[in-house]
Amino acid sequence: MAATTAVTILTYRAVAAGPGVEANPLLRWVIGTHGWTAFAVVRYVAVLFVFAMLWPVASVNEDWASWSEGNGRLAAAVLSLNAVRDGFVVATGVTPTLELLRLAGLR
Repeated sequence: MAATTAVTILTYRAVAAGPGVEANPLLRWVIGTHGWTAFAVVRYVAVLFVFAMLWPVASVNEDWASWSEGNGRLAAAVLSLNAVRDGFVVATGVTPTLELLRLAGLR
């Protein structure tokens, strides 16, 4: 949840107050239609939903605590990488994805 919070805050900073663009069309729609609070709620609900759906799978072979620790670390690592990317956008004003699209001639 800490990684989700960091990513949510940095996404807000990168998109609302900076040069970033929300890449997910559904989340872009949520922001445009319902605002940033709804965006944060959707992010947290998605993370909780994924863990809730995977809980039965985890309980088949091992206990939930062991499973969630390993997979929680993986999810936190992915979200932390996302937070680093958003932090880079906030700090430099450069959106790596848009720059790559421009270099490829797609934007």
